[in-house]
Amino acid sequence: MHTLLQQLGIDTLLRHGGWVLAVIFALSILGWALVAWKWLALRVERRGGRHWPQRVVDLLRERQLADAIALCREHPTMVGRLLLESLTCREPQRAWFEERLAPVIDAEAEQAHRGIRLVGMLAVIAPLLGLLGTVLGMMQSFDVINVHGAKDPALLADGIGQALLTTQAGLLVALPLLLLHRVLLSNARQLENHARLYVKKVETILCHD
Repeated sequence: MHTLLQQLGIDTLLRHGGWVLAVIFALSILGWALVAWKWLALRVERRGGRHWPQRVVDLLRERQLADAIALCREHPTMVGRLLLESLTCREPQRAWFEERLAPVIDAEAEQAHRGIRLVGMLAVIAPLLGLLGTVLGMMQSFDVINVHGAKDPALLADGIGQALLTTQAGLLVALPLLLLHRVLLSNARQLENHARLYVKKVETILCHD
């Protein structure tokens, strides 16, 4: 692992940036891992397309309840689980949808958003760590000036280098994570709204009948 870091030049950067840069580097790895995990999870939730729930509604209107339930079981996603829960209730009443199904919908929505908030937190923490590295680097430079004076710029290089490097690293980590956080959040909200829409359609049909 150490040899790989040397080949990529990361080992040198970490020596210049100090422990602050190492923490930013670790947060970057964690952030991208979370992004990949949530992207795959949301992609799985969209499995089967966005149009099959309308087929469930159409089957229900045609009073083919068994076929509608079977179609939901073929799609074990957020929408499929909620529609299946709606279709298999014994006494379909609006009170049941409001009191018993609403917490299930909220739990599914929370599951869809899990991990996305952490990506946003990492996008906020990274530039703050970069600022901390800047402060530490400047303090190191001032300590060198107090001891040796400002006659030899080479003595100030480490402190100034750390200050600039950590700031840059914090911003480079934060900007893409912030953008991806917004994209993931938008996708999760679309998924949640899509599920709520078709649950409402099922509720309207069942309670109307």
